[in-house]
Amino acid sequence: MIRTPTLACLVALMSSCAAEPASCPDEPVRVLTLAEPAEYVHAARAADHTYYTLHVPAEPSLVIAVGTTCQDDAVEVVRGTRMDPARLHLDPSDDDPTIACDLFNRFFRLDLTGERGPTLLLPHLSCKPAIPTAYGVLLTDHSAMEPTLWLFPDFPDEATARRIGTAYFPTVAGDAVFYAKMPAQIRRHDLATGHDAAVVDDAYLGFDVTDTHLLWVDASAGGPHTVHLLDLDSGEQLELGENDPEADDEWSLDASGQYVIHTSLWEAFDLDGRAVSLPVPGKLSRVLPGPAYLSYDEIDGSTYYTRIGADEPTRLDFSYPLEDPLISIGVHPLFPDRLQYRGDRVLHLIPIDGGPTTQIADVGPYPQWLDTKHLLMNIGDDLVTLHVPSGERTVVVEDITNYSYTDDILADGIHVLYVRDGASEVWHYPASVLLAGP
Repeated sequence: MIRTPTLACLVALMSSCAAEPASCPDEPVRVLTLAEPAEYVHAARAADHTYYTLHVPAEPSLVIAVGTTCQDDAVEVVRGTRMDPARLHLDPSDDDPTIACDLFNRFFRLDLTGERGPTLLLPHLSCKPAIPTAYGVLLTDHSAMEPTLWLFPDFPDEATARRIGTAYFPTVAGDAVFYAKMPAQIRRHDLATGHDAAVVDDAYLGFDVTDTHLLWVDASAGGPHTVHLLDLDSGEQLELGENDPEADDEWSLDASGQYVIHTSLWEAFDLDGRAVSLPVPGKLSRVLPGPAYLSYDEIDGSTYYTRIGADEPTRLDFSYPLEDPLISIGVHPLFPDRLQYRGDRVLHLIPIDGGPTTQIADVGPYPQWLDTKHLLMNIGDDLVTLHVPSGERTVVVEDITNYSYTDDILADGIHVLYVRDGASEVWHYPASVLLAGP
C-alpha cells in the first residue's frame, strides 16, 4: 500500500489537505512510497497537489496516488485505470485536485484520503476536450444524437451552467466561442453576455477563426465552393479562391493569425487578400513558429526552412533522415533561432539561417534543456547534467529507475523513481540540485 492518510487528511474527505499552497524545499524530498516495484512514474500538478501515475508489473498495472506537492503524504486513490487532473481553468494552479479525468473522458470526484473510491461525476459530460476560458469551462454533452455545448462558470455546479446548444468544432476567439451547427451554419456565442447569432449560412462545418477574422468555405449546392475571409469587425468579406471538398485540399489561418495558407498549392495571402510569397520546396515536414515551414527533398534529403513572405527558402546544414520521415525536429522555446533533432545519441542544433550545425554527442535518449547552457539527460541509470560550453558532465542523481519532468524543469523540478528491495520511492528534485555543477 501507499502511505496511510494522516489524521489531518481524514478530516477533509473531499478537499485539499493543505491549507496553504505547498512550496518545494531547495533539496530533494521524498513524496511517495509504494510497497511494490514500479517501472515508471508520471507526475502532474493540480493546485497544491500532485498526481502520481505509477506502472507496476502486477495486474492491474496502474496505480494513481495523490499527495500535497513536495510533501511525503501521497495516498493511493485508485488502481487499474489512468486518471489525470481535469484541466478546467486557464491557470492549472486553479484546478481542483479532487476532480479527475479518466481514459474514457469521464469526470470523477476523488477522495484524497484514499478511504473511498472515485465517484463518477456528471457522466453525460466529456472531460476532453475541455476548453477553459475567462468565463468558465466549455464542455460537451455527448449523451444525445448531436453534441451539446455548455458553459460552466463554476464546475461542477449545474445550476449556474449555461446551455449554448448543438455545436461542432467549438473554437474560442476573444470573448466568444464560434461553432458549427448542422446543416451548414457557423454561429458566434458571446461568453460574457450569452448573445448567440449566426455569422454565416451555407458553410461547410469546418472553419478557422481568430479574434479578428473567420475563414470559411461556401457549401452552396452546385458550387463553386469559394473560400471566404470575413473581417469580424467590419463585416467586409474577401474571396480568396476555391476549395475542392472531395480532394485533399486545405485552407487555414496560420498560427500567427496574419496569413491564410492554401497548402495543396502552397499559396499564401495576407488579411487584405494579397498574395504573399511562400516558396516551400519538396515535401512538408512540419509547420514551425514564425510562421515558417520545414520541408525536405525526398531524393537527397536536402532540408529547407521557409518563412512566409520570403523570396526563397533557406537551405539548412542538415540532411533529413529519409528512412524516418516522422522524426522529432522542431524549435525549443529557449532557442528560437535554431532547430534541434536527436538521432543516434547525437543532438543536432541547426541554425535556421543556414549556418553550420552543432552536434552534441552521447546525449542519452531524452535530453532536456534546463537553461541555455545546461542539458539534463539520463545516461544508463544516472541523471547527468552537461555544461554545454565546457563539455563538463556532472552526475546529479544516481541509480534511478525512471524520472518525470514538465516543459519547465527550472520551475517545477523533476520527480525521480527509485526501486530498491522490491519497493518504490518517488523523490522530488528541485532545479538547484540539477544545476549543482558548472
